[in-house]
Amino acid sequence: MAFLFLIVSPARSQVTWNRYPGNPIIPNFVGGGYAFSPYVIFDSTAGVYRMWFTAKPYGGGNWSIYSAISTDAVTWFTYYNNPVLQGGDKYFESDGVVYCSVIYDGSAYTSEDGETWVKSPSNPVLPRGGPGSWDDVDVSPGGVFDYQGAYYMLFTGRRATGPQTGGLARSGDGSSWNEFGGNPVFKSGGVATWDWSIRAESVRLSGSTLQLWYSGDPVDDGGWASGYATSTLVPAALVPTANVVSPNGGETYDIGTAVNLSWTASDQFGMGNVDLLLSRGGAGGPFETIAAAQPSSGTFIWAVT
Repeated sequence: MAFLFLIVSPARSQVTWNRYPGNPIIPNFVGGGYAFSPYVIFDSTAGVYRMWFTAKPYGGGNWSIYSAISTDAVTWFTYYNNPVLQGGDKYFESDGVVYCSVIYDGSAYTSEDGETWVKSPSNPVLPRGGPGSWDDVDVSPGGVFDYQGAYYMLFTGRRATGPQTGGLARSGDGSSWNEFGGNPVFKSGGVATWDWSIRAESVRLSGSTLQLWYSGDPVDDGGWASGYATSTLVPAALVPTANVVSPNGGETYDIGTAVNLSWTASDQFGMGNVDLLLSRGGAGGPFETIAAAQPSSGTFIWAVT
């Protein structure tokens, strides 16, 4: 018998914080003038903390990404050959690069060492929205978390008028992203509030709760402060839905028979391609690939094996 499938200990929220008396741990003179927006991960393989931050000299130069390393997350040593990532000729990075987000999967970075980076030839991987959309002027990355084999990013978008707001995007490989159809998902605090304009920063998935640390500004003129927000994870909003139309259970076919497979699949991120997999042992697999990279809804003629 063969089965056809279409495959598509909670930590407490920390709300009380104590400032380190030795702040700042990365002084502004490291970048010659500015050093901000740090992104830190723990490299369990090497047993060290790694940081990437935005820096720029006073009076000139372009924004760049610098890196630093620490064994205790307090005392940091900056990379001797900073910056590790600079702007280029493409329109979206001609004035430099800022606000990085890094994921370490336990074995490798998209950079081999976190210091030498190769830019994706498909950049920008998350472009601005179309005219009149909520993010038609600016888009910048925020925190990234992984869930059920996919990456999710909370990012910042800006339109021609009004404050910055936060959106959600999904990627299967970290380089090709699709926006959530209901964006923006994290909106301004309102007129005359401290977070009238917001910037998504770091995000963490703890059990079924998403924790977000973000920046807010009352008038969008540089008076930024930091805030904290949470959201309950709704799997149905993130995971695609799929339906095998035919065959849908109970059919028997002889080997060599040409069978018409049909399916539908959708979600709120602009469903991409799907794979058709075959299990001869039940829902637990193992699975064989019948066809890869098929349309989200369609048909396929399969010669039974």
